[in-house]
Amino acid sequence: MDKLEVAKTWYRRVYAEEDLSAIDDMLEPRTDAKGLGGQPLLGPEDFKGFVQGMLALLSDIDISIDKSMEEGDWLASVITISARCRNTGKPITVPGQVMAKVEDGKITEAHNAVDFLSMFSQLGLLPEDAFATCFSGTRVGGT
Repeated sequence: MDKLEVAKTWYRRVYAEEDLSAIDDMLEPRTDAKGLGGQPLLGPEDFKGFVQGMLALLSDIDISIDKSMEEGDWLASVITISARCRNTGKPITVPGQVMAKVEDGKITEAHNAVDFLSMFSQLGLLPEDAFATCFSGTRVGGT
C-alpha cells in the first residue's frame, strides 16, 4: 500500500469507522506524533486516548486529503475534517496539515497542525470570536 493509501485507510478506519484496533494495526509501537496536544503522543496507547477524546466530541467524521506530496518515506498533506458535534449534530469543518513518515505500510512519525481553536469554537466550547479576542490581547472570558 502506498503512503497516500495508508493515510486514506487510517482516516477511514480510525475516524470514520471509529475502529480503535486500526491504531494498533497501523502505528508502530515507537510512533511519535506531535501537534495533537501539549506533549507528543508516543505509540498506539497514547494515540488511542487522543482519538477517544475526538470521538467523544465528534460524529460522522470524514477527513479528506485535499493536496498531498511525497518524498522518500514522507507524505505531506493538506486535510479537511468534516464532522458533526456529537452533542448537537451541528456540522463543523476544520482545516489541517499533516506530515507522516510511513515505513512498511505503518505510520512511524507524524507532525500535525490542526486548527483546534476553530474546532473548539465551532463546537461551542469557546466563544465564536475567540481567535479575534485572543489576537487583540484580551483573555477569552475576561480578566
